[in-house]
Parts: sequence; C-alpha cells; structure tokens
Amino acid sequence: MKLAIRWRSRALTGEAAALLALARILISAVPFRRWRGSLGVQVAPRCDAAAIHQRHRDARRLTKAVLRAAHRLPGETRCLAQAMALAWMLRRRRMECALVLGVRPGMSRGSIADLHAWVVRDGETLIGEDNSGYVPVIGFA
Repeated sequence: MKLAIRWRSRALTGEAAALLALARILISAVPFRRWRGSLGVQVAPRCDAAAIHQRHRDARRLTKAVLRAAHRLPGETRCLAQAMALAWMLRRRRMECALVLGVRPGMSRGSIADLHAWVVRDGETLIGEDNSGYVPVIGFA
C-alpha cells in the first residue's frame, strides 16, 4: 500500500515537473497573448478575505507535487510557472480553481518582484501564499 502511494506521489511530481518546464518555456519564449488561453477563461479577480477556509486533501497533494518538482528542477521556478502548472493539474482533474495575476501597488514599481501569481480554490490560496501586498489585476478560472 505504501509503495503504491509513493509511486503515485512520484508520478504527480513527474507530471508537475513536465508542466513546470512547459510553463517556464512559454513564459520566457512565447508572447503572453499566445498562451493566455491555456490559463482558462478570463474572470474578474476576487479578493474575498472572509472566504471560508476549507481543506482539500487532493488539491494540497497536487500543490506539494508542484513545489517538490519546482525545487528539483534546475534554475529558478518563479510563482507564475508554479501557478500555471498547478492550475493545469487541477483542471485536468476537473477541480475548479482561479489563477490570479497581481501587481504591487504604487509608483515605485519596476522589477519582476512587483508581479505575483497565485492559485485559489474555494477561498484558499494553494500556491503563491504571500499575496497580501499585491492587487489582483486579472484572474483565470
């Protein structure tokens, strides 16, 4: 039983690694307008601080697989690639989520650190947890 669970976990990590690699290639080499459709249908971003915090074991398992794969891939895997891979994995399993792109408010913007991406499911941020200083700009469901 434990062996099957271990292999399932490895398979999820492998899937996450492949999707992270794809996301990193798209982000670095292809214009946003060409791959934005893969993120889902554009929706208004929600900023609901009072959302009910529900625990979803399957979604968390996928999140852990993405984080493990991001840690194991060479180079740096930023939040957008991680969010893209997780959203793709969740949607492949028919699990609703929202991928949100945000920006740090203010006039002093100018670096890549002023942008952030995160994935929300049922009011819970699964990946990209440190989004408190960012204003949602666009969301995809």
